[in-house]
Amino acid sequence: MTVNKLVESTLKRVLEGLKLKSCRWGNLKLMSIFAPKLHTLHIFENDTQESDLGSPSDFCRVTIVADRLKKFYYIDQAALRMLHLLMELSNVEKLTLCSYTIEDLIYVAGQLPHLPMFNNLMDLIIDEDVCLDCPFLVTILQKAPCLRTLNFSGGVTLLFDLIWDPVPPCFLSHLKWIKLSYYEEENEEELSAVKFLLKNAIVLEEIIITTREYPEMSLGAVAYHLWKQRNDLHGNTLKTEEAIVGRIR
Repeated sequence: MTVNKLVESTLKRVLEGLKLKSCRWGNLKLMSIFAPKLHTLHIFENDTQESDLGSPSDFCRVTIVADRLKKFYYIDQAALRMLHLLMELSNVEKLTLCSYTIEDLIYVAGQLPHLPMFNNLMDLIIDEDVCLDCPFLVTILQKAPCLRTLNFSGGVTLLFDLIWDPVPPCFLSHLKWIKLSYYEEENEEELSAVKFLLKNAIVLEEIIITTREYPEMSLGAVAYHLWKQRNDLHGNTLKTEEAIVGRIR
């Protein structure tokens, strides 16, 4: 048995943690990691590499076989890889994204127009707090014309005045349900986000607002204000006051 094979055999049997730091793949196209006992894997790419990462054909494909893997950390190049992954997921009906993913995609904002249409996407969940003027969020909403539900399960804010031009088609035709979690009544940025959504979601039938402390009375007053403002903007498109107030949690 050669030394290399001996080392490889030993690693397969005992390796539980692996860190690969300052990786520069060069012309390497494929790397395989086979470690049945591996629990934790870190891969840190070299942060001095060019920001123009090319196409997926330029990437090094890493294959990981580790049935016991519990923690996987990956830093660098994630933005463009995520963008290409989303391109392959354009036929999904339900999509959940964390705000960190959305924020990372800012680094490839110039590539966002190349995203395909998500014509089958009906349910979108953002599971961390996000700002409504985030370029990727705006893009995905523009490219999901049949979106029916929008769930900001980690909260949503609006820092500056925002005008959607054009308004995402789903807001004008299909979006019936919005949920906003962790709402804080005194937070003007969150209130601005709610007002903006109500102003633009023309066919909205139900909005659910949840808070950390569940202050039903004070939040009910906010809900009534928002309901009244919406009716002033669009007529009586929400059937009753309870359409909002009754859904406060």
